[in-house]
Amino acid sequence: MSIYRLENTKLTSINEISISLERDIQKITEDNLETLFGLKLIKSEFQLHNLRIDSLAFDEENQSFVIIEYKKGTNYSVIDQGFSYLSLMLNNKADFILEYNDRVSKPIKREDVDWSQSKVIFVSPSFGTYQLNAINFRNLPFELWEVKKYEKDMYSYTEIRASEQSEDIENIIKDPNIEKVTKEVKVYTADWHFGERRELAKELFDVLRERVLSLNDSIQEVTTKHYITYKVQSRGKLRNILEILSLASGLKLYLDISKKDLSDPEKIVKDCEKVGHWATGDSVINVKNEQELDYAMYLIKQVYTKFLLSGKDNSKK
Repeated sequence: MSIYRLENTKLTSINEISISLERDIQKITEDNLETLFGLKLIKSEFQLHNLRIDSLAFDEENQSFVIIEYKKGTNYSVIDQGFSYLSLMLNNKADFILEYNDRVSKPIKREDVDWSQSKVIFVSPSFGTYQLNAINFRNLPFELWEVKKYEKDMYSYTEIRASEQSEDIENIIKDPNIEKVTKEVKVYTADWHFGERRELAKELFDVLRERVLSLNDSIQEVTTKHYITYKVQSRGKLRNILEILSLASGLKLYLDISKKDLSDPEKIVKDCEKVGHWATGDSVINVKNEQELDYAMYLIKQVYTKFLLSGKDNSKK
């Protein structure tokens, strides 16, 4: 990917600069965990039972631990290291809870953590073919992020997505460690949310997903156990603008904005700020057909605009 700066109507290339040390990647990432991934840093260089985790982080939205590893070379196994770290966590939950409570003012208990949404993030300037092929399995709770440094202190972080996911890892590699982890840690997908009996909801979602992602290339889609969410960068943080839940009759959309801040001429938006629900949004609508998607997008664009243009903090997260 080439990056340019516009100077007097002319494009000037911004040259890539080599990142010399893993700790350089670690420092810039840890200092910006909330901006990059929406995570809270718990401990840098967390060591337990002869294994060292570069960054131990916590996802407050999903109440789960996230392990982050920084790599410079390509001579390591994503599969082996990823499952080793997750196995360490699942076999030593009390130690992770203790570390969290030592660092954060509001303590948590083991039952407060959703261990099923644990994951490992690998951050590197580049990944080899073997590592890229390794993530083409289903049910892998790993993410690969490529970091690049450029002139004028510019950085890019790009998630490397799997090209295809045809097989479950436990069907290919018979390893007790992998089997134990995959029984407890789950990778939630859109197909998981919609299943086989919600074809209408899936059709509506496919159309809505394309329209939301077309608003801007920087919008991130994240699938959790409870919903599918779309996130944007706002005021130095990664924030939700929308959460989608599947229903037998269509979709339930939570908007991360107060009802009073929305223009809603059809008066279909309901205030859910004081009503308990899984999502983070304060307003909610139901969508039952494609005609209602146009109005839904009208509302979603308002949330997106408020976050991106005004910089106003409309989110609880």
